[in-house]
Amino acid sequence: VDMGWYLSFNGAATFKNAKKAPEVIAAAPLSMLMIETDAPYLPPVPHRGKINSSAYLPHTISAIAEIRGTSPEAIAELTMNNAVRLFGFDR
Repeated sequence: VDMGWYLSFNGAATFKNAKKAPEVIAAAPLSMLMIETDAPYLPPVPHRGKINSSAYLPHTISAIAEIRGTSPEAIAELTMNNAVRLFGFDR
């Protein structure tokens, strides 16, 4: 984060045995938080064992929202804004 890197989380953030991810999610600056589906074999619970899909992002968003104590809608908006800023997308 000090070097300007974003922290991106995939479905593994929803796994019960993921011990470090919740710690990092809780401590990460919101302005540097992202979500992803790049890991084809790490879909979120309840889709474990399937190929990952962007349709599963709401599960990861919900897990992050619960860890951060906010709403899934707030996390979705925040991570979209971060992606727009990082990649220079038009909105």
